[in-house]
Amino acid sequence: MPRPLLLRAALAINAVAAFAAGVMLFVAPGTIPAMVGIPLDRSQFFIAYLLAASELGLSVAAALALKASRDAVRVAVASLVVMHVASGVGGTLALDQGASYVILWNVLARVAIVALLIGGWIAMPVAPMTLRRSDQRNAERLP
Repeated sequence: MPRPLLLRAALAINAVAAFAAGVMLFVAPGTIPAMVGIPLDRSQFFIAYLLAASELGLSVAAALALKASRDAVRVAVASLVVMHVASGVGGTLALDQGASYVILWNVLARVAIVALLIGGWIAMPVAPMTLRRSDQRNAERLP
């Protein structure tokens, strides 16, 4: 089933950005947090590694959704929306607690990607309804 350009763009952006973040968090765990004014010492790298694993998993989900069935795309989009909304809430809480305003850009980027994902999902054409074989057999038995 063809994907709207909006949804393909949102999924591709998610796949690439999450992959890059995941690799970076494994290779240099303190770099991304330091960019927003959050220093990590070596004893805290495990948290970055867990985040890296999550980012890589979401990257794969977004990449696979580019060619998946409508139901699989729905699952991927829902998962990505939940992750971005929850991360945006976390960023907002961090801002409220005095974190660097650089985090605001992260929150705004998440709002934009959620809008792309939802907009792309809404624009996705509805597949024609098909009956399962068991439903077809039952329909044939009806008078």
